[in-house]
Amino acid sequence: MTRKNKRLSKFTHKQFRKKLFIASTFLFLSLAAIFILRYSKNNLQGTWSSPYISQLLEKKLNQNLSKWAQDEQVNDYITDISTTVTISNAQGRFIVTCELDREALAKKLSQQSSQHQSISDWYQLVDQTLAKNVASLDGTYNPQSAQLTIPLFQTDLDPLFHNMSITKVNTPKVTNDQFQKGDTLTYEVVDHGQQLVFKSKHHEHSIVFNKE
Repeated sequence: MTRKNKRLSKFTHKQFRKKLFIASTFLFLSLAAIFILRYSKNNLQGTWSSPYISQLLEKKLNQNLSKWAQDEQVNDYITDISTTVTISNAQGRFIVTCELDREALAKKLSQQSSQHQSISDWYQLVDQTLAKNVASLDGTYNPQSAQLTIPLFQTDLDPLFHNMSITKVNTPKVTNDQFQKGDTLTYEVVDHGQQLVFKSKHHEHSIVFNKE
């Protein structure tokens, strides 16, 4: 082999090794990205709950119910409340579920009214009013258990960049937060996968959801 051919062969070999290195690096990064994406998705699947958000919503809902019952002070008509986010595949659904003291609410309404009706009539009024109001929020009301279920918002998940984009909002009708469609919630999973921590421009502090 001539000296010229040797140099050409050496140059071609270097080019091949360089291309092979680039291809191998790209393949490794692609596989790593796919692994992170799948791991992040699987790590988020399930239901998470937030006592902090539940407290905020309980206060707001009690204010609304007390105003309806014409209470001078805010009473505790909510007996149990839970705010959860359920993540399945690439979507998240934020929901508040609460049970109320239907009997106390009906009695308070009857006391504030000049109409002389049986307590069963007031129960019926409570059930009809709650069912109508909750339906306007795309929620449901179960009169047997006096339970309200109201969706707050829905999100699309982007686990690679650790954020959720809001695709549907009900919260302005339930809380004072100004969440809008298109807003982004950033998150991270901490405490060995037991806590999901959100950050939003609408909250000064991080919002923690616990794994159920």
